[in-house]
Amino acid sequence: MVNLPMTASSVNPKVKKYADKITSAWQKAVDGILSVASLLNEAEQTLNPVEQMDLYDELPFSKSTADKLISIGDDKRLNNPTYRKYLPPHWTTLYEMTLLDDKTFKEGIADGLINPAVERRHILELTGHVLTTPQIAVKRTQQTIHNTQQTAKLATISIPQGFDISKVGQFQRDIEKLVLKYSGEIKFDTSKKGVIGKQRETLAMWCIAELEKRKKNYAKMRADEIEVLETTLSQIKRDRNGKPLLDYKTDPKTGAYQTNDVRHPKHPYHGWNLKQVYDYIREKKILTKHSGLKEIDAEGHCIDLLRQHSQGNARGRADAIIKLTRLVKRGREDTQRYAKQALDRMIDG
Repeated sequence: MVNLPMTASSVNPKVKKYADKITSAWQKAVDGILSVASLLNEAEQTLNPVEQMDLYDELPFSKSTADKLISIGDDKRLNNPTYRKYLPPHWTTLYEMTLLDDKTFKEGIADGLINPAVERRHILELTGHVLTTPQIAVKRTQQTIHNTQQTAKLATISIPQGFDISKVGQFQRDIEKLVLKYSGEIKFDTSKKGVIGKQRETLAMWCIAELEKRKKNYAKMRADEIEVLETTLSQIKRDRNGKPLLDYKTDPKTGAYQTNDVRHPKHPYHGWNLKQVYDYIREKKILTKHSGLKEIDAEGHCIDLLRQHSQGNARGRADAIIKLTRLVKRGREDTQRYAKQALDRMIDG
């Protein structure tokens, strides 16, 4: 293996600039959270993948938290000055708001359910993920009674088991148009036993099979080889103080490096810097704890998000849509195409 020069361990100045700004803004309330979200969005568009990974190492929160904050920054409603006074100073609650559809969000504002004191569990209730508190339960019961007084059930539509599942989407749209024409209301059965549930199950099975096929294109490495690669990354990556995440001690008597120490001349990645290792991982399509589908297989990543939408609950489906929509807006040209294809294949309802 070719020995390449090791770059300096100091943090990239461009990465450091964003890390310092984001860390400072993190301490503030709503404006601070939105500022953090905006800076993360800017950084995601400015930094290359390796620089983004460096950035996450420098921040006072995890990559998972960063992804949720980016979703907050992407939400035009939360960044609309008109709604600013109604927002709570908690990023977890704000993230749950990104999963609300426009109608529910505006109704929440109008009803006073969305306010600076609202808690995350209350927003979850709006999306139907948690049993309601008495206050919201009463409001929902009243709304149900109101709807019952205004409408009457006309029909139940069933389709035969042998119905062409590919035509269900068009069938739904035709029904919706007819119902809207007469100002009626319609609620589709989204349970696992319903047609939509069976459609999603079929699509999820296709996604799983497709992901299995794609694994044939990934590097075939033994577990011990992957472990060497992962420990190499941990040795090259630095914490906020410039120290390696993993630092092997030299022999106390001879001062010699251990064989699993990247500084050892015979180590397979001796002399490599962080960018070179990540470039190698992407080129060879190597799955590690530091590199998931998002880093090595853009199309596979989009298929996996489609699987998440097909198998997940309402919150999981909303999260998959947000991530795919972000890729359509910001991904490379091929990634945008894969994300759009995944969105087009989703089973609505």
